[in-house]
Amino acid sequence: MIIDPAGFDQDLEQVHWGEMENFDLQRLVNRNPGIVKTVLINGRLAVDDEEFSPSFGREMGYGQFIPAR
Repeated sequence: MIIDPAGFDQDLEQVHWGEMENFDLQRLVNRNPGIVKTVLINGRLAVDDEEFSPSFGREMGYGQFIPAR
């Protein structure tokens, strides 16, 4: 993950509500746009310039799900 430290100057007391897809519910979320610029998972680009890669979630190679025991 590549972080832009300039994004840490945001007001963290603001309240944001986000839609839970497929559940018709609202949830309290902490939004900090501008902090995370790039994310690599298993050496593959998953997020670039705050946008998901088109292959993320559609192609293999990003790792695997580890179920709870």
